[in-house]
Amino acid sequence: MIDILDKWMDSSVYNFNIFVGITTILAIISIIAMFYFYKQIGKPDERTSIIYLKVSTTMFSTLVCAIAVYISWVDSNIIYFRQYLLFIFSISLLAGAIMSAIQYKKDFS
Repeated sequence: MIDILDKWMDSSVYNFNIFVGITTILAIISIIAMFYFYKQIGKPDERTSIIYLKVSTTMFSTLVCAIAVYISWVDSNIIYFRQYLLFIFSISLLAGAIMSAIQYKKDFS
């Protein structure tokens, strides 16, 4: 799958820009959502620090798992490896934003 995506991005500058644009938009939306839910949850205290810890743990575990899969499945001749790493970080931010939303709904609804 990574080889197909790499060939697709290498075939045209537009395809490369689409991939980078989607990754950037995903990261920006995730960061905005996390800041929104962090602001809604409130300042750190005994109750909210547990929520922040769950969100951070989810982001970290997603990042570690995605990097492990990336390292084990990707060949060394991949051209756009930096873009894939940025995509992995964006996925980690998305997991944190989703977990923030879940914890906010669960604890404050």
